[in-house]
Amino acid sequence: MRKASSSGRADPAVMRCVSESMRGHGVARPLMRSTTTTVSIAHSTRHASPTVRAAVYGAVAGAAFGIVGVLLDATSRTVQQLGWQSLQRPAGWAPLLGLALVGTVAVIVTQVSFQLGPLGASFPANEVAAPVVAVALGAMVLHEKVPVSPAAVTAYAACLLSVLAATIWLARAWSGPENHPAQ
Repeated sequence: MRKASSSGRADPAVMRCVSESMRGHGVARPLMRSTTTTVSIAHSTRHASPTVRAAVYGAVAGAAFGIVGVLLDATSRTVQQLGWQSLQRPAGWAPLLGLALVGTVAVIVTQVSFQLGPLGASFPANEVAAPVVAVALGAMVLHEKVPVSPAAVTAYAACLLSVLAATIWLARAWSGPENHPAQ
């Protein structure tokens, strides 16, 4: 994390990130694109089976929680660099407002995903999507360092594939008619 300079002034890089987010660049634009994309994906499954819909909505909710993680980091950086008084200006409360809105949507979509189909489809998809989105957006938007050596990328891919395989297995195992209440 960056520290405030010895003069007590905020780091210029943080000031630039905060001011750009208010102009629609920096943090806000990629987060809006991510949110729009995930909502579009969820909407496109309206005619799919309950298992597929639950998995997709679970993944969308997980993606929203990943976005919440990035907004939480942006908010905490703002407060760390500029102090609590930064929340008195629009540049300071924009990430906080985004955090509240996206967090609320994430919780609602999670609950919807639980109602659409089997928990074995929605919950694992939620758990897979959240860290993937948080790491990707953290690297792209907040310039976090992610190890990208061949061994690290191979390990990431192996872990992701095993979690995806387990998610698919759980969704299939829980998609039988005996696991759904009569409607």
